[in-house]
Amino acid sequence: KSVSSHPIQIPRGRPKTLDCQQIIEKALKAYWNEGVDNTSINDICRLAKVSKPGLYREFGNQDGLMKAVILEYEKQVLTPHLKILAKDNPFRETLDHVISLVLSDKECLYENMRKSWSNLGIQTQEQIDRIHEEISATYGEWIERAKDKGEFDLEIPTKIAVTYIISQLSSARHQFVQGDKTEDVIAVLNLAFSVFL
Repeated sequence: KSVSSHPIQIPRGRPKTLDCQQIIEKALKAYWNEGVDNTSINDICRLAKVSKPGLYREFGNQDGLMKAVILEYEKQVLTPHLKILAKDNPFRETLDHVISLVLSDKECLYENMRKSWSNLGIQTQEQIDRIHEEISATYGEWIERAKDKGEFDLEIPTKIAVTYIISQLSSARHQFVQGDKTEDVIAVLNLAFSVFL
């Protein structure tokens, strides 16, 4: 008597052996160090030692990979930074932390992706926009707490202050890229932020 009249289904193709996290880490490092516009999908395949069809099978396309990369960067770099801003520390202490972040993360992947926004895929654009909203909201809450404690000029609208701070940090990173000395960049930031103190 036959156990089953249906033949056993044998999976077709190669078994899944790609390490998605390793691909994301390699891509993150490449995009971070070389820039989004200077890194091709072929570069990532070479660095991660994977085939292009294999990479596309896991991430769908380059947009899917970039989305995974910016989410990983958010987890590793941006979220810890925003947690510092969310603490109820004195305004100047937190401001010093923000400045030190620029010194440690001179090549900000999130900012580089924002600058290349129009060249990115829809999935990545959506994540960049979401992250920007979260960053702006967290900076706004930080400033509002400082106002409540009398550590920040009440006459400066919070929205304007947020835009000003973010643009100053972006400008400082640009100074680093141009080759300016660390002490000069710090001096410019301290001068720029002195309007709040």
